[in-house]
Amino acid sequence: VIGVESNPMAVQSAIQNGAGLPISFKAARVEKVLSSLLQERRPQTVVVNPPRGGLHSNVIQALQDHGPSTLIYMSCMPPTLARDLKSLTRYQLDHIALYDMFPQTTHLEVIALLKYSHTK
Repeated sequence: VIGVESNPMAVQSAIQNGAGLPISFKAARVEKVLSSLLQERRPQTVVVNPPRGGLHSNVIQALQDHGPSTLIYMSCMPPTLARDLKSLTRYQLDHIALYDMFPQTTHLEVIALLKYSHTK
């Protein structure tokens, strides 16, 4: 497992929390490193949890070009998730679930499970 996070303090916390586990963390902007990581490692699954603005266009392109067979997209902003799903044309939506993690507010977490389609 490789975690990529742009906030160096969050990376330090992740390293401490993951001590003893086969996990590594990289302090970087995912839109700058994802393409090379996907080419080098060829993971079967990628989990993305972008900010409210959604996925950067470089991330979408890297997933389209070097896509893992499974993509798990976690989102706190359903409209940007819907926009990004339209751009991820090499993927088919397999399952989607809504989670009310913030009761009595209008906020929802959405988790979408996507499968890579080699035919598009």
